[in-house]
Amino acid sequence: MRRTAVFISCITLGTGCPVEKWSLPGGVIDGGRDATGEVSGSGGRTGGPGTGGVPATGGRGGGLGTGGSGPQPCSNRVKLNWEIEKADLVFSVGRNSSMAAKFGDTTRMSAVQQTLRTLVMASQNAVNFGYQDFPSIGSCSNGGCCTNSSPVYPSPGAFGLIDQAMRTCDGLPSMNACVSQSDSRPVGDALRSTINPGPSRVFLPDNMRDRYLVLILDGAPVCDAEDPIQSCQTAQQQVSMLIRANINVYVVPVGDDAEMTACLRTIALQANNGTATVPFTYPARDPAQLMMSMGKIVAKAAAASCVINLLSVPGDPTRVELFIRNHKILPDPSGQNGWSFIPGSPGTIQVHGTSCEELQDVQRTSDIEVWNACAPP
Repeated sequence: MRRTAVFISCITLGTGCPVEKWSLPGGVIDGGRDATGEVSGSGGRTGGPGTGGVPATGGRGGGLGTGGSGPQPCSNRVKLNWEIEKADLVFSVGRNSSMAAKFGDTTRMSAVQQTLRTLVMASQNAVNFGYQDFPSIGSCSNGGCCTNSSPVYPSPGAFGLIDQAMRTCDGLPSMNACVSQSDSRPVGDALRSTINPGPSRVFLPDNMRDRYLVLILDGAPVCDAEDPIQSCQTAQQQVSMLIRANINVYVVPVGDDAEMTACLRTIALQANNGTATVPFTYPARDPAQLMMSMGKIVAKAAAASCVINLLSVPGDPTRVELFIRNHKILPDPSGQNGWSFIPGSPGTIQVHGTSCEELQDVQRTSDIEVWNACAPP
């Protein structure tokens, strides 16, 4: 499994050393490893607690006195190491001049940008978001038919970078949802740059992680001084390459007229692998429908963040306990809430319901703990 840009923080208590690892970009979160030392009490009055023991090597705190009749300290707890493989999701957005057309009470570009801001802000801890747009707001060597050469690579907490990219107009920041002066839609060039080696490559080579590309545009692929048939064929070829690279491709047409475009319909059916009865399973005829469709796609990607992979199979799976922000999550084999092992996989935990939502909001690895045999006091 790929590991890049690993940061290790270590705070020593006694001789124990918890370790946390973050992999950026790419969203692999590794749970830390505790030391194996235990704790002891100093002996309290009969039936009462001790005065607080001296932590042994790597211990977590004092124990109970030996004279009490209450519960004894845990003597065999094991903190399990884990990882969460977050999905990568890249928005590839048409920024051509027709995106300034009226769309409900706003414009197509404004509606798209507001939708992305809302969704990325809400789910940036659960999904590694990336962003690119086309055609370039600046100049192109081929007459205005190229993609932006400065994409946002999928990474945790990418809201600020994506927001900044969407505000850029001619190299300057802007509060407006600016569009290009060209109505070219270089879809083929945009999709090519997502996986082909080069400075504009958005996806890093990795076939293990769930990866999504969402193509958001208001018409067919087209470039100035290029045959529209050729533009369409180039886009179709690039969609095929993305699918072969195990990238899930979704086409979101902005506006009614986009749905009627023959080439775009063909590309959408191609992205669906022939599994859908209609080309556009995520339509966007108005701003509300755009938000609904995009929300469903983001939810698909976010589902990966509710699967915890244990790096070793627990000796007794029935005694595994999960804590999120010191809150114990109860097992629930029914899958309604809480957590359960994925059938046939005692090393893979699926978190359900509101517990899944709580997990998706976690920013620090230290807020997630998995224990076997007995839990922390």
